[in-house]
Amino acid sequence: MVESLEDHQTRQVKPRSKAWIFYAVLAVVTLVALPGAGAVMLLGTALFGGYAWYLYRGGSIVIWFW
Repeated sequence: MVESLEDHQTRQVKPRSKAWIFYAVLAVVTLVALPGAGAVMLLGTALFGGYAWYLYRGGSIVIWFW
């Protein structure tokens, strides 16, 4: 579907959760802190990075843990 310029400009943007920053940092920390873990490092980085991207794009399910 092609949007017209007016539709694109008048469309309301959903507010982003700030949690995407937390999960992006976790993705980087996982990548740096577990260099010898191989598959675990890649899986953790992919999961945290993917979830950060989902939240950045306006995802509605936000999970906080400490």
